[in-house]
Formats: sequence, C-alpha cells, structure tokens
Amino acid sequence: MGGIGGTGGTGGDNTGTSGLGGNGGQGGTGGTAGTAGVGTDGGSGGSIGTGGTGGTGGTGGTGGNGGQGGQGQSNSSGPGFQGGTGGRGGQGGDGGKGINGVGGGQGGTGGIGGQGGTGGDGGNAQPGADGFDGGKGGTGGAAGAAGNGTDDGAVGTVGTGGTGGTGGTGGQGGQGADGTTGTSPTAGVQGGQGGRGGQGGDGGVGDGNAHGGAGGKGGIGGIGGTGGTGGDNTGTNGLGGSGG
Repeated sequence: MGGIGGTGGTGGDNTGTSGLGGNGGQGGTGGTAGTAGVGTDGGSGGSIGTGGTGGTGGTGGTGGNGGQGGQGQSNSSGPGFQGGTGGRGGQGGDGGKGINGVGGGQGGTGGIGGQGGTGGDGGNAQPGADGFDGGKGGTGGAAGAAGNGTDDGAVGTVGTGGTGGTGGTGGQGGQGADGTTGTSPTAGVQGGQGGRGGQGGDGGVGDGNAHGGAGGKGGIGGIGGTGGTGGDNTGTNGLGGSGG
C-alpha cells in the first residue's frame, strides 16, 4: 500500500505579510493524501493533495481502496478551504470550517465509488452581523451547518447536500443539514435541501415567540425534512418539507 503524502509546510510571516501554506502531498497508490499547510497571520492555506488511486490486486486478489482526500483548512481571511478529492474508492476530505465571520468550505468529492466529504460549518457572525452559510457537501456528502447570527442577526443558510455518487447500485444523495435555532424574534432557519435521493434537513427550532423553520425539501427520490418546533411563547411550528 502506498504511503501517506507529506503535509504542506506552514507559511512564514517573517516579511510582515501573510505567508501561504504549502500544498498537501498526493497519496501514493492506495495511500492517503497529505493535509494542506496552514497559512500564517491570515494567509491562505495551501491546496489539499488528492488521495492516491487504489492499488491493483494480483491475480485473484482484491484491489486496494483509494486514499482519502485531505481535510480543508479553516480560514480566518476567507471561506474555509474545500476538502481534497478522494482517490478511486476513497472518501473526499471535509471542507474547512469558516471562522471569524466566513463561510464554510465545500466538502471534497469522493473518488469513483467513494463518499464525498462533509461541507465545512459556516463561521459565526461578528457582533450584530448575519451568520455565514454552511459549505455544500461533496458528492455523496452531507452539508455543513450554517453559522449563528449574533445580537439578533440572521443565521446563514444551510448548505445543500451533495448528489449521490455513481456506483453499481447508485450512491445515496447527501442529507441536507438541519436548520439552526432562531434567536427570538428571528425564526428558525429552514433545513437544507437533500441531494438526489437524500433526505431534507429538519427545520430549526424557534426561540421565544419565533416560529420554527420549515423542513428542507427532499432531493429527487428523497423525503422531506420535519418542520421545526415553534417557540414556547407564540411561535408556530414550521411546515414539513416536501418529498423530491
């Protein structure tokens, strides 16, 4: 089986400017890709290496599994980075979480026959601002959660589940992420839409007099999510999502 790709180096900050992180190494045959280096002082992280291809089995032997894509880095100066692509049969890396008021990265695409990575969670807002969106799931992967708004700011939208990968029987679509709880008087957020064949996310719960969020719509062939519960005071329950 191949070795793990090397991790990219951390960017330097000696010059007073933000350094870029090094790129993750590509996995060897059947090996796992290396993780990208972290950028310093707000610098950008490097790109994620791609998982290696599964090794070929000998006569009558079983082929090796593809390597998993590296995980996307969190990012303080922009959206989280996208997860790396899995090798054949390997799982895609998860998207980087958004921090300091940025969106989440998209989940990496799974290799042929592999599952996609989970989208990164959106970052929480700066005071008084809206939350940021969750990253979209990679092919076959789940969506990331939306970030929370602060000081009655609105929360971000939930990412959409990725489409199911093609396989012998067809991969199942990713499930939409659940909506986040609303802060009174903001209503709970609607659940994310499922990918093809995936289930819609549940609506967010209302707080106080806030209404519950609607359930997410199911992907094609998938069922809708459950509506969120209304707040204890005067909030009404959200509607269930429709099937795909």
